[in-house]
Amino acid sequence: LIGGAMIYTLVAAISGDNDWWELAALMAVLFPVHAFLKLWAALEAPRQFFADQRSGALELLLTTPLDLPGLVRGRLLAHRRQFLGPTLAVATGEALLILRQFFGHPNEGDNLLFLLFGLAHLGTLLFDVITLGWVGNWLGLSVRGNRSTVYAVLQILVLPWAIWIVAFPAVAFAIRPALSNQINWAMVTVLAWMALMFANNSFWLRRARRGLLGRFRETAAGSRRNAAKAE
Repeated sequence: LIGGAMIYTLVAAISGDNDWWELAALMAVLFPVHAFLKLWAALEAPRQFFADQRSGALELLLTTPLDLPGLVRGRLLAHRRQFLGPTLAVATGEALLILRQFFGHPNEGDNLLFLLFGLAHLGTLLFDVITLGWVGNWLGLSVRGNRSTVYAVLQILVLPWAIWIVAFPAVAFAIRPALSNQINWAMVTVLAWMALMFANNSFWLRRARRGLLGRFRETAAGSRRNAAKAE
């Protein structure tokens, strides 16, 4: 992340073009940065439980008096320590951009809509990283191999977009005749996306939490037996 910021600053300085520091260019850069952080979280979260199962370390842990909620908290704490700094750095930079636009250009466009979009974009990043910590650890315990990362990406990052692309245009087309033309559809779109993202993440987070705290031992034992059969 630091390297990417340095390269961006260097290219902007060499080009001498002020457009690099305009809001549109900076926001465009934030989309791949968000994607990088989320994919990184999806890759790292399942890794430790999967590695512990392959090495036999998890089986040894399960024979100790260590309480399972404490083990789960430890893995989530490791996830938080790894991603809290980078995520807060990106979130702080994005928040400053939002405030710069909202207060620095009060008469430029629909700033209320921009503020709502910025907060939705920022909230999605934070909630996705948190959810990927829970879901990734559960999938690392319950799914063998690299499929745990693939499933995490599909459930948290791909599924909401797939539902959105299919469902939202159809719903909007069906209800639009019954609604007033005064409705701000851009704001409705942002709010609908926030609701969909929140519902999707909440579903998978609750499912992962129930699995990690309620079915840890049997899931770990079943995964170990399946791994042994495969070997």
